[in-house]
Amino acid sequence: MDWTIKLWKLSVAASAPLMEFHISSFDYVCDVCWCPSHISVFSTTTSSGIVSLWDLNTSTVEPVASYKHDSVTTRSMWSDEGKKLLVA
Repeated sequence: MDWTIKLWKLSVAASAPLMEFHISSFDYVCDVCWCPSHISVFSTTTSSGIVSLWDLNTSTVEPVASYKHDSVTTRSMWSDEGKKLLVA
């Protein structure tokens, strides 16, 4: 685990990721979860309790929103319709 998120293309044997995202707080990234209804949206959770929403159509440099949870967050899961995010 580290403070980066890498996007790879699985259909080819690539030596480098397509994109790489850095967590500005340098916390461990515990989970990444793609939104089932928006192909450019994903969430990340970090070891310090930060939940971030990323939208690649808006920015590839920083998340569009972040929330500091009161405790450690290690998992996230979108609802089937992609409108709610459960964090644990």
